[in-house]
Amino acid sequence: MGAVPYPEPAVGRAVSAHFVPLQVNTADGSGDEIIARYRQVWTPDLRVLDPDGFEYAGWNGLLSEAAYFSAVARYKHNHEADDLPGGWTKLRRRYPASVWRLKQSMVE
Repeated sequence: MGAVPYPEPAVGRAVSAHFVPLQVNTADGSGDEIIARYRQVWTPDLRVLDPDGFEYAGWNGLLSEAAYFSAVARYKHNHEADDLPGGWTKLRRRYPASVWRLKQSMVE
């Protein structure tokens, strides 16, 4: 994946042995088709795909975590009861499979 090495050599070896790492340029327009196909909105964005492009797993950067804590911060600042459910509704809609979505559901 470009010049970005894995911090642990064993991780790099495992990735190279079992996956085909692909780095998509999000700045110059050359990756627009794949960005649109997988609705990639932030980096880093890691996906596990089969050879046909079926997505088995994905991790979309830090946006779902940011959405979670954004709702918490709004509530702590304003003390408005609607701040948490309102923010977490956006989290549910945008990142339904996120671990942060699951954490949010435990406090509802």
